[in-house]
This record gives sequence, structure tokens and C-alpha cells, in this order.
Amino acid sequence: MKLRSPGLSCTKKIGLVGIGAMTRMIAKAYRMADAIRAVGVPVVMGGPHVTEMADEALGRSEARATPTPLPWAKRTKPGPKL
Repeated sequence: MKLRSPGLSCTKKIGLVGIGAMTRMIAKAYRMADAIRAVGVPVVMGGPHVTEMADEALGRSEARATPTPLPWAKRTKPGPKL
């Protein structure tokens, strides 16, 4: 698929695009997501704004990525005292 949109061009096949944004940049991120989705590429959104406003982001993307606790990230023993 050739990706074409105003200001956006790519000749490689793109299967998925991830966009992360803070609140101050969310309007631009949504515009970019809209342009990418308009040419048939699915978008996943994440970042601080999406974590707090998940329903809003789902209206502009196929999915949202939010932080989750990782079971392997827990310390197995206490670290050194600082």
C-alpha cells in the first residue's frame, strides 16, 4: 500500500502506527492519527494524556496503550540503603 496524505508520504507497507503524546501535543497527535487512519493504517495511541483520557483516545484510534504493572519488574530482594 502506498501511504499518501497531505504532508505524509511513504512507499513501504505499514501495518501499524503507535503514537504517544502528552496533553500539550494531543491535538497534533490526533490530527496525525486521523491522517494515518484515513489511508487505512491502524493506529494505537499511548502516553500520559491517553492514560488519563482513554475514552477520548479510543475515538481517534483502534486501541490505546496504558501502563500496567509488570510482574517481573518487582525486586526479589531489597536494594542497598542510600
